[in-house]
Amino acid sequence: DQEHQEKIRRQQKVRQTASEGISALKTGLARLEAQLKIIQQAERSFSGYTQGTRLLLDAARNARITGSEGALSQHLQVPEEIEVAVSAALGEYIDAVVITGGVDEALDYLLLNATRGIILPITHMHSEISAWVLEDYAGVVGIAAKLVKAPESLQNCVTHLLGQVLIVQDRKTAKRILAASQKAFDENSSLGRGWRIVTLKGEVYLVNGPVLSASGVKGQTILGRTRQGKEITREIEGDQGRLAQMLEEYAQLEQEESNLTSQGEAMASQLREITKLEDQNRLALNQARQQSEALTRQVNWHHEQLTRLESDQANIDREINSINLESSGFEQKISQLQKKQRELDQSILELSTEELQANVNYWSTNLAVLKRANDDAENRLRERETTLGNLQKTRLQLQQRFSDGKEALAK
Repeated sequence: DQEHQEKIRRQQKVRQTASEGISALKTGLARLEAQLKIIQQAERSFSGYTQGTRLLLDAARNARITGSEGALSQHLQVPEEIEVAVSAALGEYIDAVVITGGVDEALDYLLLNATRGIILPITHMHSEISAWVLEDYAGVVGIAAKLVKAPESLQNCVTHLLGQVLIVQDRKTAKRILAASQKAFDENSSLGRGWRIVTLKGEVYLVNGPVLSASGVKGQTILGRTRQGKEITREIEGDQGRLAQMLEEYAQLEQEESNLTSQGEAMASQLREITKLEDQNRLALNQARQQSEALTRQVNWHHEQLTRLESDQANIDREINSINLESSGFEQKISQLQKKQRELDQSILELSTEELQANVNYWSTNLAVLKRANDDAENRLRERETTLGNLQKTRLQLQQRFSDGKEALAK
């Protein structure tokens, strides 16, 4: 019905919205995968690294040297807001190759190719983060080694390279910290030895005086690429999970829509059957009405016939009674004529021959008249008896028709 069709339209709209969401998510996922592919291609081609680093990484990939764990930057998780500062603090060590063993083998390979490179033998590095009394100073972001995440096996490397790097918001903060700490450094020169203060823009202040401007260093690109690759990978995994869930929900929506469509088709089929039954019932009702009208006409006709039969029977009864009365009169008249004829015959016998001869014509005439009257009466009596028989026969037929009409009317 109309309500069910509206429900199907709403379901189709929900499914269409879900389909659009899936398409948008797939488009975004394809874009992320393209970005990740570019990053992975850059990693595979060692884009951004120095020649020595590319040489060592390629040698490790092709098993020409052993013990390589890849570039240091590949293992670091650096928050985006301090990438410039960490890149400036690491300097050329951003290109360092981590070696778990076979340091001589890596050095020989660099010498063989007359190329400069940096090697970090993690098995030989031991370091601790020094205390910094002004770590909680206003404008201080924190000690770099504490802000950068790395695998446990590389923690000593991170501490060695970044354990004495204090990251601050800006140049003004760096100058205030240097001024506030100068007295302590003068009293104990070993306290600030090796410490560097690095701004978020990549300006490096050494506590013993020199200042380096390393903003825009290439290490930002390398660290950012590593971070972006990991972020994009996590985003892709999240989107793939959401896509799988959305596809599952979409399949459920399709199934629900299919069920609604099937229900609609079943309802339409039922409606067609109901309409067909209604048409059949309407036809049957019309036929029944026509039959009823025909029966009514037939009943009326039977009533008319019965009324006419009753009238005919009453007329026949009256005629029969009339004939019976008339027949009774004829019988009486015939009896009188027969009596009169006997009297006449007796009178003739009593006459003498002369009187008989003299009145023969008279008596013959009278006798002929009486005989003719008697014959007429007998003929009329026979006619009346025949008519009476016919009427009685007709009466029986009318009674049979009347009985048949009553039975038909009862049915």
